[in-house]
Amino acid sequence: MVFFADDELYKVIQEKIKNEFGQVVTTYTKEQLPYMVNIQPIEEKAIKYTFGEDISSTLQAYVEKEMNFCIGDVVVFENLAYEVEKKVSWKSYDIIALKRVDIKWQ
Repeated sequence: MVFFADDELYKVIQEKIKNEFGQVVTTYTKEQLPYMVNIQPIEEKAIKYTFGEDISSTLQAYVEKEMNFCIGDVVVFENLAYEVEKKVSWKSYDIIALKRVDIKWQ
């Protein structure tokens, strides 16, 4: 159970479609309903302690196991897009490292 889950995190659905020129392009659509999570900044000392390696993420989110976040998922927090860079599973919750990415979603 994640306490103080007062931040809204939206998953982004990635879809590959053909445009009018026949090119395959990726579109991003933000889901309508948010996931309630706890998001905190990561300090350098916590990166190695929690995730065990150097990562370029600037935020970490404590999420319920049932939310099924995977490495590579794109999410939106405060109208900025992030990618799940690393995931650490604990007994009752997961911690995910969020790295800023530059995409446009609908």
